[in-house]
Amino acid sequence: MTKSWVNTISNCRNQIQDCLEDTPSLQRLLKDWEWIQKYYRRARRDAANETQKPIETFPLECPLTMEQLLDPEFL
Repeated sequence: MTKSWVNTISNCRNQIQDCLEDTPSLQRLLKDWEWIQKYYRRARRDAANETQKPIETFPLECPLTMEQLLDPEFL
């Protein structure tokens, strides 16, 4: 994983945390795995485009838990 990707992940986590603090009602979305998979599919497509690797390189479903996705120490 490149430093650029690590920075992008960190920035996104910060933005998510800010949104959750500003709008606590968004917490309910964190329990909706279907919603998470929807956005993972988009991220998978974007990752394939950015890396120019076949989309099959990336898991079909999000391999991480919600805790891992939000944990600033993970990855």
